[in-house]
Amino acid sequence: MPIEILSFSHNAFHNVTRSFPKLIANDATQWRSAFDSAATSHYQDTVGLAAAWAADEDMLGHFSSVQKFLRLEQRAGHLNSALSPIEPSGQKFIVAVQKFLGQHGYAQ
Repeated sequence: MPIEILSFSHNAFHNVTRSFPKLIANDATQWRSAFDSAATSHYQDTVGLAAAWAADEDMLGHFSSVQKFLRLEQRAGHLNSALSPIEPSGQKFIVAVQKFLGQHGYAQ
């Protein structure tokens, strides 16, 4: 899960994550490091790490660098899912994560 910071007021929780870009950037760095480690060791389930990193980076407005990174990693064969074909990997993962991030407010 990417970082999520909530505040509570008027009897409800409110997402205020974007108000803390340094925390988002730190979280993205941790997810990227975990992804890089998993990819270089040929770990068979890297898509969750890539998705969390992409969500953080999209919240920071780094849309083009996210797309470039995902394409490069897909070509290198590093976007893998241990649950394939149930969970998408490769190009199907890129399409699915882009759709998810857009629908859930990460890419605004």
